[in-house]
Amino acid sequence: MFRETNVGGTQDWRSTKPSSNVHFISSSTFATALATRSCRTFLQFTHSPAVVELLSEWPGIGNDMETYALQLRNLDDLAGLLHCIKFSQGTTRMGAQVSRTLRGAFAADNMGSLGSDSGANLPSATESNLIGWLQLLVWTRLFAVFSMRQLAAIHDQISWYLWYWSWAEVHSARASVHLALGRTWWWEGFLRRGWMGQVLLVKSYAIAHKSALNRVLHGVVRTLGAVYSLVDRMNALLSSMEDTAAGDRLLSQEPGAGISTEIPPNYHRLVSNVCATVVSTMKLMAHTLRPQGTTGFLDAHSRGMPGEMPYVGGCAGELMIFEFPTRTPSEETPERIETSASLKDIFNLLLDTLNFTRNYTKSISEEIHTRHVPPNGRHWRRLLLAGFTVVPSVILLSSHSVSNLWRVASSARVVLRSLMENYVMYPIKEIYKSLTSSRPGVLERRRTLEMEMESVANIIRDYHEDYYPNIPHDELQRLRDRTLKHLRSGVIADDEGYCLINKHYENAIRHPIRSAFFGNLLRLMLIQLTYQQLEVMRVVNSTDEVLEGNDLNFKIMAMVPVFLFLSGLLFISFQKRRASLRPVNNQLKLYWRSVHRVVTFPEDLHDEFHISRSGDDVSMDQTKENDAWELGSANHLNSHDQGLLLLLTHHMRRLAVEYHMGYSHLQEFLEDLDDLESVQSTRYQRLLTLERMRHIYYFLW
Repeated sequence: MFRETNVGGTQDWRSTKPSSNVHFISSSTFATALATRSCRTFLQFTHSPAVVELLSEWPGIGNDMETYALQLRNLDDLAGLLHCIKFSQGTTRMGAQVSRTLRGAFAADNMGSLGSDSGANLPSATESNLIGWLQLLVWTRLFAVFSMRQLAAIHDQISWYLWYWSWAEVHSARASVHLALGRTWWWEGFLRRGWMGQVLLVKSYAIAHKSALNRVLHGVVRTLGAVYSLVDRMNALLSSMEDTAAGDRLLSQEPGAGISTEIPPNYHRLVSNVCATVVSTMKLMAHTLRPQGTTGFLDAHSRGMPGEMPYVGGCAGELMIFEFPTRTPSEETPERIETSASLKDIFNLLLDTLNFTRNYTKSISEEIHTRHVPPNGRHWRRLLLAGFTVVPSVILLSSHSVSNLWRVASSARVVLRSLMENYVMYPIKEIYKSLTSSRPGVLERRRTLEMEMESVANIIRDYHEDYYPNIPHDELQRLRDRTLKHLRSGVIADDEGYCLINKHYENAIRHPIRSAFFGNLLRLMLIQLTYQQLEVMRVVNSTDEVLEGNDLNFKIMAMVPVFLFLSGLLFISFQKRRASLRPVNNQLKLYWRSVHRVVTFPEDLHDEFHISRSGDDVSMDQTKENDAWELGSANHLNSHDQGLLLLLTHHMRRLAVEYHMGYSHLQEFLEDLDDLESVQSTRYQRLLTLERMRHIYYFLW
């Protein structure tokens, strides 16, 4: 049955745009997760007791291989490295990424068939062969991971193009406007057929593009699933070899056995199993990525029709990309694979397949972009907005004079600079001064107030000395000290000094003229004025103390507009992020539904595994084999469904990591995605995993 393979179909093409570099994808999460698991399995195998004992002269050889592998980023780096090794260019930058031991294992005189060496150098030859096969295993895995990343990038490119032409099929009139703004053949057809005829032609034009892109996309998805299955199968074989080697090692250790220079049979079996795994995986991968009879991504005769309708005729004759039978039943046993393959043969096969795949993916990406890219006229709204707003504004400003334009720009710069200085720079400087020093004049005013209080206390003491001439000097000094203490505490009307002055002042006011000429009214009035001056100074000093205590607060208040502006920006950003999580969660639910549909409803097996049957030519063994294969495919996903599931889980990983980074169960969510992607999982196990995910993670409720 037909199944839509555009996993990004829920997004509007008008709100999206293709990647700036369609040949490279920065993060393909399912490929990266597979590479991480494969690296862990490989290191666990190389650190097993049997491998460590066999490669005792090269400790940590597996870590060295993985270290050198981390320096490779894409297919071009891997191809350059293999070319350097093939032609013994160890002095180059790429050749230096492999140690001398590994380069020696792939020298021209060492890449012979396994088991051809004998005699005294048998142990070293076996070790060298094992190192060579392990290195080929790492390179095969890297080749598969880089190929999947490249295919994922092509899938993203095709998905966007396919979405536009699907939209153009439904809205052919609006798509005609897009084509009218950038294609001359549209106007020629419009003059001959009219508007309605040209709209129908554009609709058929969109259908042809959509059909061709769907065929290409179907092949890309199937290839992704097949390559992923091969790498996962290789990891499973490597894990099983580790257990087998451990058991053989225990059985081979007999008590009392002497030291022998011959290689034990279990070590021969270990090397044979590694060789068989690498050879079978590489052959299947080469058959998958480079099927027989394929010379290019597109047929040489599918260049399209000249004239008013390009590409429509060409789409009908295109060769389906990556059209290959995913099941290649092989009757080769590990012994036959071991004797029929050598390091040199598999190395050359890997290099040839790598070069073909690298050129193949680049070619198809360029061909798709050349033939099926949407018209530039789809940006007519932006061009119209720029034409009616930006362009007239620039013309209006520049028409007066260039100096006027510079004057407006300089005035805007001055305003922005003044705002920056008044609300940011100056308050920050004042806050720094408040933290490191005090307000100017505060200490002087405190000292002046202290001197004024001492002066008032001395005046009161002198008045008592004149009124009571017989009072002892010590008593006057104690009176002065008590009065100063009251003044410092803010109490003026005490019972000693000020009480006597107040009584004399009340008596003098009764007879003001006589007291003014013959009494002490003037002196009492001056003392009262001194008291009032002291009170005024006390109030001023209290205000100054309040300002000094809140100086930092007042200066921080000067930055309130800046704080409000930044708080508003943060609030708006948080609100937008909170609002953006709703469509993200809806998108995750749609991806979950698509994964559930892929797992529940298998694709028609006869579309993928087409086996020719012609009467008596089909034997009973072939019939049983095909029936068993179809039964296994009913429990497991085929290549197309596996590739489609990988792309769907890739988008689920990306959204979860980008928008739910702080989620406490994010790691468990990613582990469940690993279980969904695993080729070893059956359909029933995947369905159970999907149901568990829906009940645990809140964004899937």
